[in-house]
This record gives sequence, structure tokens and C-alpha cells, in this order.
Amino acid sequence: MIGSISKYVVNIFKNRKILLILAKKDLLDESSGYIIGVFWKFLLPVIYVSAIVFIFSLGIRPLQDTGIEFTVYLAIGVCCWLMISDNLQQMVVAIKKNAYLAKSIDFNISYLPLIKFISNLPVQIFLVFCVIAYAAFSGYAPGWHTLSLLYYLFAAAVMLTTIGVFTATVFIFMKDIQKIVVIVVQLGFWLTPIIWHVDMLPDAWQFFVEYNPAYYIIAGYRESITNVGIFDDSNKMHVIFWCVQIALLFITTIAYKRLRSHVAEVL
Repeated sequence: MIGSISKYVVNIFKNRKILLILAKKDLLDESSGYIIGVFWKFLLPVIYVSAIVFIFSLGIRPLQDTGIEFTVYLAIGVCCWLMISDNLQQMVVAIKKNAYLAKSIDFNISYLPLIKFISNLPVQIFLVFCVIAYAAFSGYAPGWHTLSLLYYLFAAAVMLTTIGVFTATVFIFMKDIQKIVVIVVQLGFWLTPIIWHVDMLPDAWQFFVEYNPAYYIIAGYRESITNVGIFDDSNKMHVIFWCVQIALLFITTIAYKRLRSHVAEVL
């Protein structure tokens, strides 16, 4: 498995220009036909985050003190969740939508979920800058700690691409996986500490949240932007997250190797 992953990473670097071209094409294709085109991709998430923060800040306050002003806490959580949920739902059909590439002998279809992540990246970066600006306006000035966002963005890329390769490959043979992803995304919004704090749960239940990789990313975003500690034990959370990623990589690698040779036939 280690050899396969190393080869995959090396090939990403070798084919980076092709991947960027395909990511740009994907971004522009989704916006074609609209008057303001690609700007909708940037505008809609900002409107969504602003609406959620405004509505929830009026009627819901966490019972547990988060250490962060609630609207900032919420804005960061929703911003990060949008990245996770959008990519999960779009990656599942990445191979199917690019059947012409999947049928090519020379193209590695496992790149397609990564291409989707890259095409969504400009919107995510723009949204993060908006949230950083709002946090700064609320008293959480950016600093060197903000640079750790790059690490958590990388962690998110690994997590989402791994899951994306698995779901996109399985979708070719079992379309039900798309519905499962939709359910996971819908439930995930409420089961992940986005509008609430993990300390609101009994100690015995916090175990399940700690093994939720989305929580690690969201909490990391909050720490990076506000410089307020979220994790009680950072080292423990780092180990848990990457152990979960190794397990996901192992499952994805097995599934991909077994199904890859049949993809072109089914498509």
C-alpha cells in the first residue's frame, strides 16, 4: 500500500500541469451559461454562511462556553463544513461525469476526485479569507498561528480525496452510494460540533466525536483563525486523525485496485 501511495503522490507532481488545466476546465464548465459566470461560485457560499450565522446567532447559543465569540465560532465551522460537504457530494460523481477520461488507458481516474477538490479550492480560499476578516473585525487578529490553516487544508485534501476515490469508484457499480453520501452530509452537519461544542456531550460520547475526521479539520480551522485552543490533547487528536486516514487509505486502495479494471466496461 505504501508503494502505491508513494507512486500516486509522485505522479500527481509529474502531472500537476494537466491536473491544474482539468481543474480550471471543471470550474469554468460549472459556471458556463450564467450571466456572472464563475462569480456565483464565490457569492453563494458567502451568502449561505452569512445567513446561517445571522439566523443561528439570534436564536441559538451554546450552553457550553467555547472560548470563542459565538458568531465567529459558527462562521468558521460552517465555512469548513461547506468545503467538506460540497466536495463529498461532488466527488462521488467525478468519475461518472468524466467517462471519456475514465475510458482512456493512459489516464489515472483516481485523479478525478483530486481535480474536483482543486477546482473548488479558489472558492474555499476566498471564503476562508472572508471568515478571517470577520474574525479580525471581532477581535481575533491573524498572526503566525493563522499559517497552520495550510496544514489543515492539506489534511482536508487527503481526507476528502481518499473518501472521494472510494465513493466515486463504488458509484460506478452501486449508485446507492450517492444517497448514502447525501445522508451522511445531512446528518454530519448536526452530529459534528459546528453549532455546538464537544464538551456539551457526556465524556463517554466524546469518544465518537474525536474519531470524526471532520471534527479535527473544523476544530483545527478554529484554532488557526482565533488562536484559541479547542483540543484538550492536540497530540492525541493528531494521532487519531492520521490513524483514521491510514485506515481509509487502506480500504480505498483495496477497493480501487479490485474495481479499476472493470470501470471502462461498466461506463
